[in-house]
Amino acid sequence: MLKILIVLLGVLSIAAINTYGQEPIPTCNKAFQSRNVRENDCSLESNNAVKYKIDGRDIFRKYPDESLWTLVRTCTYKPVSIKASPTGTTVIVTETKKFDEGFIVIVSNNSGTNWHKTHESIHKFKSIFFSTDWSFIYIMEYKNSEDKGVLIRSEDRGENWQVIHECYHHPYKMLMTHDGKRIYILELKNATTMTGYYEKGVLIESEDEGNNWRVIHECYHTPYKMLMTSDGSGIYVTEQKDDGTCELILSYSLNYGKSWKHCKLNDEQKTNKNLTKISEDDKYLVIADYESKKSSDCSIVYLKNLDGTWHTVTPEVDSKKIALNLIKTITLTFDSETNNDCIDIVYKDGKTDKQKTIDLT
Repeated sequence: MLKILIVLLGVLSIAAINTYGQEPIPTCNKAFQSRNVRENDCSLESNNAVKYKIDGRDIFRKYPDESLWTLVRTCTYKPVSIKASPTGTTVIVTETKKFDEGFIVIVSNNSGTNWHKTHESIHKFKSIFFSTDWSFIYIMEYKNSEDKGVLIRSEDRGENWQVIHECYHHPYKMLMTHDGKRIYILELKNATTMTGYYEKGVLIESEDEGNNWRVIHECYHTPYKMLMTSDGSGIYVTEQKDDGTCELILSYSLNYGKSWKHCKLNDEQKTNKNLTKISEDDKYLVIADYESKKSSDCSIVYLKNLDGTWHTVTPEVDSKKIALNLIKTITLTFDSETNNDCIDIVYKDGKTDKQKTIDLT
């Protein structure tokens, strides 16, 4: 059976993800071991050639044929992201200053032996994105005083940077295709301080590596989550009404934002904004949410083949619905022998994890 894992966040009890996967704790050198570092205490950047770790302000490196970790840099500021090229030769680190007073980009082109600064900003670091072949690297930063975003781009593996877009509003979410050419940015208008709500969001798109931009969707309500298929053709935005009903609306386009459809997921919605994901093969989009305001039962709403036709299933055991806060993972599966689609649910039953399989045919 071929399984496509879809891990749902939020109340599915997996907010903290171990970035090491199943890798055992390595045999460390004296400098690393003296810190008594556990796996969950560091971030890891890994590829087939070399691995890098962040421990506090220190960066460590380990080659495949080595058993010890080597200290390659002690950062000036707090490192918040690290990314290595497919060969492990080029490494890019972003370091944030105290009190969000800006950040710097540090690059090494010889596997961490030497480092140099390529960018310094007075703005706050938000996120960094890499195309698969590293031909394009994007950093989203935003101005603390105005809360407006600034998108910068590098076309030479982080050596030089240029501003390619200044957001009209707060940059809430950014997505791009693997080649780095198509970019979507979901922007939020200024927050209303009296109510705590954001105004309507605006989704903008670039089809040419950020050189030109256009608005493709204006949200009707407060936007929470944006997803897209791997080629960027399918775009999904969840919007929650801020009128007291908390209804969740899904706005989606199947043609690169040229036209949009909308659907209300439930009559009485009490949903967590993070409970959505598209499978890696673009076959499914799944939303797990509460059935109603007065119930904590789980209702799974899903699109099969992302064709715009919604299906709903409520997991039950012995005629009793499974509460959403007991569900740990939801896995979409395909049985090649029976040609049936299934959903596997792992849930807590007391101190034991149990599994429930739902046939979708």
